[in-house]
Amino acid sequence: PEIAMKLPISTIVAAVHIDDDLADGVLRTAIALSQRLGANLHVVDAYPALKSVGYPYARRPEATEVEEHRSARDQVVKKLEARVKALNGEANIAAPVGNESDSLRLYLESTSADLLVIGTHQKSFWDKLLTKSVSSELAHEAPCAVMLVPPDFAARIARAA
Repeated sequence: PEIAMKLPISTIVAAVHIDDDLADGVLRTAIALSQRLGANLHVVDAYPALKSVGYPYARRPEATEVEEHRSARDQVVKKLEARVKALNGEANIAAPVGNESDSLRLYLESTSADLLVIGTHQKSFWDKLLTKSVSSELAHEAPCAVMLVPPDFAARIARAA
């Protein structure tokens, strides 16, 4: 039975890597939630900062490197726009530049997000020790509620579509 309850969710942020295998599951989940709740949807793919290191010191990036970086980021935005449109969704698209966790946290704060929808690969114990998990970090430090989309749920959402 459906429980009649008004959730105070007016802004949802879906954090994805457009080329990640969980991206569609996260997008489908966030789009469905935003449509059901009448919430504004933001889709974000944090883009790494341009790093130029020359021996023995860091150097200023060349103009061509800056342009290539900007162009690659613009391509990510275009892919996100196309994918959201293909899934019959409407969203504000962003690709903030910088450290992934920090960029996403700042974006959540700047939009006063009520809910973050993000994928989780459910890493093994050793993977967790050796690699950083953005979803785990944000689950603990996000300024809003967090919905984690694991691979099994993402696959079930894809099959239902």
